[in-house]
Amino acid sequence: MDGKLSLRDLKAGGDIVEVSKDLHWRDFEAFASALLSETGYIVTRNLFLTKPRAELDIIATYAKRALAIDCKHWKYSSPAKLLIAIRTQRERAKRYGNSKYAMNAGISETLPALLTLYDDGVHVIEGSPIVPVSRFDSFLLELDGHLHMFEMEKPELVTRPLTDYSLT
Repeated sequence: MDGKLSLRDLKAGGDIVEVSKDLHWRDFEAFASALLSETGYIVTRNLFLTKPRAELDIIATYAKRALAIDCKHWKYSSPAKLLIAIRTQRERAKRYGNSKYAMNAGISETLPALLTLYDDGVHVIEGSPIVPVSRFDSFLLELDGHLHMFEMEKPELVTRPLTDYSLT
């Protein structure tokens, strides 16, 4: 089952967790991307950064904000595993915010987040949300009202030396 079929199942009244469980992990990413698109985000999947190489599962942009989402189709997780994943995603989000992709799109802030399969509530670890797929839609709809809970990554200011011009 792929992301588009899953979205169709969901619209036909399917349970989002049950639909998501039947997906391969790559299709889970496609499904999340389709949900983001339906909510009005512009979505880029599998964005690769270089030096060092890193992949972002999903970049979803709306206005000047980006969500850098790592999809975890894990059957179980532990606090330690989630902490490692969120720290890795935070670093990727920071690198994205300083990339040509973000600069060309006019992105001023990026929120690193994890999207998980099983519902253990929405958690915030080190300023980043961990969102179960069952609460993803409400998370997106209510995001603006909860931004104060999260630590956004902002592009680093690049300073360049001023060129010496003489007025003669």
